[in-house]
Amino acid sequence: MILGRLYIQTGKFTGRSPVDKFIVSDEEYSAIVDWNDFNQALAPYSFFPTA
Repeated sequence: MILGRLYIQTGKFTGRSPVDKFIVSDEEYSAIVDWNDFNQALAPYSFFPTA
């Protein structure tokens, strides 16, 4: 399994809603993320990293 951070540069205008931000919730980060309407939890099995 590949572990690490994901960085995306989308440009100046993305047309995305701030509510569309999902963060993988795992044992390491679930306690330190401010879970709210903008930071929504995503189960680890729902995230499939690509090579």
